[in-house]
Amino acid sequence: MKHLNTITVLLILLGCATGSCKKMIEAKPPVNEITSEAAFKDSAGTVAALLNIYSQFGATGGSIEGYYSPYPSLYADELEPTSAGSNDYEYYTNSVSINNATNAACWSRLYYVIYECNALLKGITGSPALTGSFISKTGGEAKFLRAFSYFLLVNYYGDVPLVLSTDVTVTASLARNTQAVIYKQILQDLTDATGELGVDYPSAEKVRANKWAAEALLAKVNLYTGNWKDAEAASDLVLNSGIYTPLEEPANVFLANSKETILQFEEKYGYSWSGIYFQPFYGSVEFSITPGLLQAYESNDLRRKEWIDSVIDNGIVLYYPAKYRNSNFNMVNSAEYTMCLRVAEQYLIRAEARCHEDKTADAVADVNIVRNRAAIDPVSAGISKDSCLNLIEEERKRELFTEWGNRFFDLKRTGKADMVLGTAKANWKSSDSLLPVPQIELNNNPSLIQNQGY
Repeated sequence: MKHLNTITVLLILLGCATGSCKKMIEAKPPVNEITSEAAFKDSAGTVAALLNIYSQFGATGGSIEGYYSPYPSLYADELEPTSAGSNDYEYYTNSVSINNATNAACWSRLYYVIYECNALLKGITGSPALTGSFISKTGGEAKFLRAFSYFLLVNYYGDVPLVLSTDVTVTASLARNTQAVIYKQILQDLTDATGELGVDYPSAEKVRANKWAAEALLAKVNLYTGNWKDAEAASDLVLNSGIYTPLEEPANVFLANSKETILQFEEKYGYSWSGIYFQPFYGSVEFSITPGLLQAYESNDLRRKEWIDSVIDNGIVLYYPAKYRNSNFNMVNSAEYTMCLRVAEQYLIRAEARCHEDKTADAVADVNIVRNRAAIDPVSAGISKDSCLNLIEEERKRELFTEWGNRFFDLKRTGKADMVLGTAKANWKSSDSLLPVPQIELNNNPSLIQNQGY
């Protein structure tokens, strides 16, 4: 990653203190470090290990959201780089090298989380020091995090190794499993988690998965795999839980523990990687919003007003994402946590599932809930199925931009990547729908094969 120069914390702090460091980050544990089984000898150690896994997704302890914030957006049609940084341009021009450091870190960090989840699940099994209820709920959280990690991996790389063990003598030589096998495991983990997790959050804030977080991700996974009935049922459970309605005002969506939140990743200092990446620094921004995304909004759309801002840099107006407004150099809001799952997406998931089930009027009703929050006119319930699906696609584009690669993933799963990105990108080719397996992984594991086109 362009910002991830983590040689030592002292060098970073010194550079920031003298004004030569654009963004401050924290050092992270090596990705090949597996939690010791001694950590699970009691509930306190187990919770500490679990919280370390959660921390890998945010700015405070990890960096995964940083890999899924600007880079898939550059790769798709949401963002443009404002300078000729080679790493940014590799993503923007769909020419990610097999040696790209960001891509390699994305793969390895997600597998670090998977290994840690596997270690936790192994460590708590049959532990005499832990109660059955604690084992069930903690295991449910680990399965949720493992499922989320595999969901990101399979959408970025396609076929990937399925690692369910901590035995490196076995896992070091695993071949890639098909996407169908990976999705089967994701669905199994989430189904288990919905039965093991309680309806209450395990912490005082919405920063650890509960039953509804597992149901929300289950709804999304079923949508991606075309299981419309199951997607509708899962999102319906979340939306009818009585916890998450009404929708939050756009200005407050990404604040810590907002009404919109189903699950966030806690940020100790109140700012996220998205805040670090997107907020202006000395009057300039690193990434600007593409004209196509900017023009997708109606003039009075509150999302356009609250989630997009601008600076004038060398006489040029640059628009940038402003969902998160806090960074370590710019704390203008109350604390912001990294959003993982939120309510508006569940309405759009249920709408799309319903539309595919020919429940067009019900689908439009869900879309209009999201549009009403944005203060734009409702859509007629009498539109055709195709028009409804196009409407949902556009609402997802406006609602979910720069969040976890949603736009890139949406274009792929709907079969529109070649049409849309082939027009938007000068060098787009069909094989670009998957990122390359990092060369370092191929070097370390001869059982892996590279994706087509690399």
